[in-house]
Amino acid sequence: MTARRSGLSRPQQWVLLLCALMFVLAAGCSGKKSNAWTKARPQTFPVKGVVTFEGAPVEGATVVFFAEGKKLAATGVTGVDGTYVLRTFEPRDGAVAGKHAVRITKTTEVVERPSDPEAALPPPKITQHLPAKYGDQAKSGLSAEVSEKGPNEFSFALVK
Repeated sequence: MTARRSGLSRPQQWVLLLCALMFVLAAGCSGKKSNAWTKARPQTFPVKGVVTFEGAPVEGATVVFFAEGKKLAATGVTGVDGTYVLRTFEPRDGAVAGKHAVRITKTTEVVERPSDPEAALPPPKITQHLPAKYGDQAKSGLSAEVSEKGPNEFSFALVK
């Protein structure tokens, strides 16, 4: 006489086992990352601010903070109101403490389609919306010093 241990068929048992295994794997992959790389990286501090050009907020500009003496950069993109929030490793984590050279750029690329669908696409037309000097952190004249204590709010009023 054979006794059945559960009311599930063999295929149902396999499905249940696979679901349980996927649950365990998913639980192990969720939450805070605790690998060695995450633990070894430098601490960051929240940074935000506003970018204006000739008094008007700049939407869609890329703001980059280059940490002095380190090979680290924090980036952010401005919203419709010119505000940005920086990220170094994860969204909104900010930048490392210390002095930073700053670069701000805003470009658009447009590819005009030829009238002949068989023709090759021409190279894109790239438009710079801000003066070129702001696109080079060595020449921009922009800098910021991120503090562990904060607040780290840096606004940049760009002019021609």
